[in-house]
Amino acid sequence: MGVVTSTSEAQAATFDLSFTGNSTSITGTGTVTIDDVLLIPNQAFFGLTGITAFQATLTNLPTVPNSTTFSLADVSAFIIFTDSNASITDFNLASASNAGGFSAIGVDPFTFALQDQVGTLDTVTIGITPAATSVPEPDFLTMLGAVTVMGFGTAFKRKLAQKKQNKA
Repeated sequence: MGVVTSTSEAQAATFDLSFTGNSTSITGTGTVTIDDVLLIPNQAFFGLTGITAFQATLTNLPTVPNSTTFSLADVSAFIIFTDSNASITDFNLASASNAGGFSAIGVDPFTFALQDQVGTLDTVTIGITPAATSVPEPDFLTMLGAVTVMGFGTAFKRKLAQKKQNKA
């Protein structure tokens, strides 16, 4: 897959996930939020602590139903490796059966085997990229309020200066 670096300066980094079947038309999307304590140089992590949110939906499965969703509650463990720059060099997961009867088991870097009750459906490659963060724009009322406060402040200072001048 490659190396993925977090661009987040916050306490946790959110990543967008994409899923692609290696021999079927399985596709999917999701997100994962990882505490910064796991995104340190040369980290080898296996567990759940530090993963604060996870959701993945896989579609085009060669079964009925043809889609399934995994949540954080479905995952037994995450596997995360980082390099000396704290960039993610492997991300994977292991799960018991979810509500749809599907499970996942990591087999290679950025790749897991998707299984149903009968056996392995496909190996699925995980794409992981830092989630885009939006910078909120001040809305009109906030700007109007700020200008109004500055206007009242200026008027108050003038009135106060005029009173001081009249006393003198």
